[in-house]
Formats: sequence, structure tokens, C-alpha cells
Amino acid sequence: EISKLKGNVDVVIVLVHWGKEFTNKANDEQKELAKFIANLGVDVIIGEHPHVIQPMDWVERDDGKQTLVIYSLGNFLSSQVTIEGMLGGCAAFDIRKNGETGEITVENVKWYPTMTHYNMGGNYANGTRHYKVYLLKDYSEELAKNHGLNPKVGYKITRDHLIELTESIMNDKFEIVY
Repeated sequence: EISKLKGNVDVVIVLVHWGKEFTNKANDEQKELAKFIANLGVDVIIGEHPHVIQPMDWVERDDGKQTLVIYSLGNFLSSQVTIEGMLGGCAAFDIRKNGETGEITVENVKWYPTMTHYNMGGNYANGTRHYKVYLLKDYSEELAKNHGLNPKVGYKITRDHLIELTESIMNDKFEIVY
């Protein structure tokens, strides 16, 4: 299917359902598949399935170009009962085409952590929780203190902990926007 696109599109982005659930590191199978897909000439690979965030990275293709791989965005909206399951992310990047050579580059890559929030006291049994997704840069300590997970499973969610968790998973190759 990817080869059929060549010559008909400028950019190829592939979304992949892969990885082991609730694991914050890309496994060998994901890395091998990313290399295989990248070598087909794909510009960006976006992964999902693990329900938690996994790092972004560059995969060098056999032709010397690089493919952006986002191993897992995590959950965008979640009702899971772990901090890791409530922490997600959005990736932003620019796609640039050189008008003279036609070369495509992916630039200005950034990671925006997100947090699914519901207040303490929401009734889980009858589904009356009111969920809202925040960019972590907009997620206050007051919101974290009142997150509904805190009394349910004995967590003490803090904004600093969410930042530390994000930084322990992501790498330093890309800007993380807090």
C-alpha cells in the first residue's frame, strides 16, 4: 500500500497499533517494525495501543534519511485507574518540502504531555464523572490535588510528579512543552 502512494503524495504517515499494554518502553518488535516501515519511505510513524506514553525517536533509514517515530501517544481520554494511564500526549511537528529538490523533512518536533482529569467525588458506579483533558502546561497543582484518582487508589498526584514521569519516559531529543 505504501508503494502505491509513492508519486501520488508528498508525505506518508503511518499509524500503527502495536506494543505491549502498560509498558512505557518500545519493545524490540516495535523497533524492528519501525525500521522496516521507515525503510519503505515513510516520513512519520505514530503508534498507539499500550495505553501509556512511550518515547519518540528518529529511525535512520537505509537511504540516509530519518523517520520520526512516536512509539505511543498513550491515552488521550482515559478512565483507567493509574497515573500512567491518565497521562497522554500530543506530538507536533512541521513538514517541510523543498521546492527545488522535492525533499521532505520533519522539523520542529515537540511533545505536549496531557492529563485526563476528573474531580474527586465523581460517581464511578453510575458514570457521572466529568472528564476533561488538559495540556500539562495548563494543569495546575490545584487540579492535581483534586484529581479523582487520589482517594480511589491512594495516589497523591502532583504536577511535579507528572513532569518527572514524562521526563523518565521521553528522551532529550525533542522539546517537551510544559
